[in-house]
Amino acid sequence: MNRARSPVIINATTAERVGSRISLDRVTSQRLLMALRIWKELAGDKKFPSRAAMTPRRMASFLANVVLVALHDDDFEFRIVGDTAVVAFGQDFKNMRRATLNAREPGFGDVMARVFRSVAAKGEPLALSGRLVRTESDLDRHQALFLPLGVDTVVDHILYVGDYSHSLG
Repeated sequence: MNRARSPVIINATTAERVGSRISLDRVTSQRLLMALRIWKELAGDKKFPSRAAMTPRRMASFLANVVLVALHDDDFEFRIVGDTAVVAFGQDFKNMRRATLNAREPGFGDVMARVFRSVAAKGEPLALSGRLVRTESDLDRHQALFLPLGVDTVVDHILYVGDYSHSLG
């Protein structure tokens, strides 16, 4: 039975359930491990690869699971949102910014801004695992990677890759 899902609720109260930090060696999703392998390969001897290096062709096997976020000073914008991410989160975030997310769910944009700032400041991948919290009882487990992209030491985009399941740990 394929019923419509309500949007995932992300705010300061639900953030820890939606995604708790895990070490990269605890990532079990083959999709995420492939994304991380490609990210590292493209980075080479740099800290992270550029946005231009992460082409759709390179991401073909997980493209539906990506969200590309452009960073702007103290704001961000969701630029690309894959179909699987839209279904998993119950809404399409394309072209949305912090204020729009906060208007939809108080605190949502602020939670995302903290995550993006942390990834940008460290310039390192962040792995999360948790449950996508909805108003109904059908909760999906997920693992996700936030991968920094940019030039030299400046992160200008973050590539989110998520994998959603009823059995992921």
